[in-house]
Amino acid sequence: MILRRAFLIGLLTANFALMYLLFLGDQGVSAYRETKARHDDLVARIGEMNHRGIELSQDIRLLKTDREHMERAVRAQTNYVRGNEILYLFSTQRRDNP
Repeated sequence: MILRRAFLIGLLTANFALMYLLFLGDQGVSAYRETKARHDDLVARIGEMNHRGIELSQDIRLLKTDREHMERAVRAQTNYVRGNEILYLFSTQRRDNP
């Protein structure tokens, strides 16, 4: 009878220890969920980076072959204008009047 009771207490103690580790431990369910969420975020970022890489590859190809695309890119980046054009540049900084 005492041996049975000691065995039962040992099993209950083991169950409580396992439940603690499962729900409150460092490698429990909450840690798994956090790791899973981080994994999903990283997979989404990899997809975005792959898409961006494809866009950049297409842009490089167009810059090498399409003269109009090259001109649009240069005009957008360097504020280049043709002889009959006027370019107005507005400051994005806010001025405070005293």
